[in-house]
Amino acid sequence: MPSRGRHRVVARLHAVHGRGAGGGSALGLRRARPERRHGGRDEGPGVAQGTAVSLPNAGAALIERSKIAEYLLSAAHPVGRFKAVFFRALGFNAAAWPDLRDAILTVAQTGAATELPPTLFGRRFEVRGTLVGPSGGAARIVTAWIVRSDEDFPRFVTAYPE
Repeated sequence: MPSRGRHRVVARLHAVHGRGAGGGSALGLRRARPERRHGGRDEGPGVAQGTAVSLPNAGAALIERSKIAEYLLSAAHPVGRFKAVFFRALGFNAAAWPDLRDAILTVAQTGAATELPPTLFGRRFEVRGTLVGPSGGAARIVTAWIVRSDEDFPRFVTAYPE
């Protein structure tokens, strides 16, 4: 009996990762994953997951100084230092961190948001757009946001190159 259970797990992994019967194609295309509930909660009021929407209350979006200056632009942060190389190449720097904050807010207010599955903490969104740096360079980025369950405005989580 234990081997039957293992085969089910392997079959499920193959289905999720696009391998096995009907899971993919010779071109590497994968079947879309079914929508799931997270934390026992439904998606959100009237919005299907993956649907392009505007970031709720984007005009009141909050980006904390530490997320920019001590993370995205920090050459010393264990994770952020890799992102800092990207943002510095566009002309952003920690001394002028409000420039990156303002550019990310512009993406949040003008880009198309995609609502992701909610968590126990709140509704999650991705916003994709073009970030224009002080050097005049531009690059496509993905920004991540959360609207906490007890708040009505989005908080910035992170950003990375698309």
